[in-house]
Amino acid sequence: MIVFCLGECLGGRYDTTSGAGRGFGSITTKEGSAVSYQARWLFVLVVLAIPAVAAPPAPRDGASVRHTDNTKDLRTAAPAFASGPCPGTGDCCEANGTSGCSNQSCCELVCAQDTFCCTGGWDSLCAGLADELCAALCDGGSACPGSGNCCQPNGTPGCINRSCCDLVCAEDHFCCDSANGWDALCVAKAETLCGALCSVDPCPGQGDCCEANGTPGCSNQSCCDLVCTDDPTCCDPALGWDALCASNAQSLCASLCSSVNCPGTGDCCQANGTAGCTDPSCCGLVCTDDPTCCDPATGWDSPCVAKAQALCGPLCSCPGTGDCCQANGTAGCTDPSCCGLVCADDPTCCDPATGWGSACVAKAQALCGPLCSCPGTGDCCQANGTAGCTDPSCCGLVCADDPTCCDLVNGWDALCASKAEALCGALCSAIACPGDGDCCQANGTAGCDDQSCCDVVCVDDPACCDPANGWDALCALKADTLCGTLCSGNPCPGQGACCQANGSSGCEDPECCNVVCANDALCCDPANGWDSLCAQSAQDLCNVCSNQACCFINGDCADLATASCVGQGGTPLGLGSVCNGSCGNAIPTVSEWGVGVMCLLLLIVGTLAIKNVFHKVF
Repeated sequence: MIVFCLGECLGGRYDTTSGAGRGFGSITTKEGSAVSYQARWLFVLVVLAIPAVAAPPAPRDGASVRHTDNTKDLRTAAPAFASGPCPGTGDCCEANGTSGCSNQSCCELVCAQDTFCCTGGWDSLCAGLADELCAALCDGGSACPGSGNCCQPNGTPGCINRSCCDLVCAEDHFCCDSANGWDALCVAKAETLCGALCSVDPCPGQGDCCEANGTPGCSNQSCCDLVCTDDPTCCDPALGWDALCASNAQSLCASLCSSVNCPGTGDCCQANGTAGCTDPSCCGLVCTDDPTCCDPATGWDSPCVAKAQALCGPLCSCPGTGDCCQANGTAGCTDPSCCGLVCADDPTCCDPATGWGSACVAKAQALCGPLCSCPGTGDCCQANGTAGCTDPSCCGLVCADDPTCCDLVNGWDALCASKAEALCGALCSAIACPGDGDCCQANGTAGCDDQSCCDVVCVDDPACCDPANGWDALCALKADTLCGTLCSGNPCPGQGACCQANGSSGCEDPECCNVVCANDALCCDPANGWDSLCAQSAQDLCNVCSNQACCFINGDCADLATASCVGQGGTPLGLGSVCNGSCGNAIPTVSEWGVGVMCLLLLIVGTLAIKNVFHKVF
């Protein structure tokens, strides 16, 4: 029957009534009419689909079907119900009779193991799976708080902040699992779920740690970190450091808040005999490390000063009293920025016991830019073999780009001089412009007396403006090439006619002379003179050479220069020709007579040749 139906729908069928065959795609009814096969296809598809639609679902077979692969890595498994009934409304840790449960992560983990928990109901088997898979949720989150930092992998179960720990472990129970510990995935979840705890660190802040200050964080780095790790809201700008944060500080930063001596009244950098010192941050750091420094019974003594030198950066030495760029035997040096950079890299440079020695000078030369070399003693625009150069601004620009130029080991070499030419404006490019000597000959000085020519040549060859080299023959040659007619002299107007070779420099018409010499400088050069090429250029470029006939296609004739004639669509008849009426009456030149005779002879020869061929053929 199926074969018959397919044959009916797909194959052609012979029409017994008419005796004619029908094509593919039609069938014949009893009346012999052709019917489209699409309707029969629809019928066949419906018949074939009935068994698939009517097939009953496979029966649920308890734990034997449900719990088959408990060893699967649930952290990498794609949740099967990410957009289904997770999270639901019931408790995950007990049978709740609904589809799914209230914790999304646990719900997805369980339903990935047993789909019935999200399609049928959350029964005791589902609760058992939750107890197994979501231990941190169902055993009360016993790993929280842990002992590690919530915002970085700590290798232990949970982290130090209880609320953040609970949030993350409810989302991902592996973070509270001793076998896995708090890893990078847990940190990523903490950054998402725990508010400002893992955002930009506001510690140290501006306010007092030991009382509500209304700002995020507090002024003591160590105490601020401790409190905000325990309670992230204390570092949240929306909430700020309130009374609860101050109470936490008093518990966690006992040495800081047990004394009211920060800031104190004495100098932090020397034994002052009082409790604490004047710099709040340094005082807090030292007293947190050693509470006796803030204890009136002991006071800020020499061990406290040593701790200040170790903990408070350059506070106790920068700025100092000695030169940063040479060994000065004191702690620190006079430039605050350089002093801070060097002492941060090497604290011994700010230690009175060791002082600012040669190693500190070397660090200053490396870290403090041009401070120790600019201005120097050498010329900026040439290699001088010393560190830096005499112009402070140029020295600073070059050494900022290439510190080796201010380094005694390398010195200001040709590369530094090249950088000076590029970075220091007119300092090097026009340092000798205008000079005193003639631009058109070697003058032995730096530069030459024409500003424009001097600038052009020295940009092309800086040595021409360098006193060590001077304006030599090569510079004079460049001037002759680059400075127009400055070095050849301007012979315009000259003595001869412009429209013919005259053997002298230039020609009698100033405008034409300048135009032609600008196009070909040899025409104004006495060694070459105004030759036939110059005359031809004059005929092409100048209106003074208009004494020739120009013939137009309509027969008109006009006396025009070559360029004007060609530009207007005419044909120039040659220098010396003049119009006498129309083009037919133009007086031709000798050369034109010759061309005319040649054309006539060719016409006669061609006619005879054609006649001869004609007779041979016929």
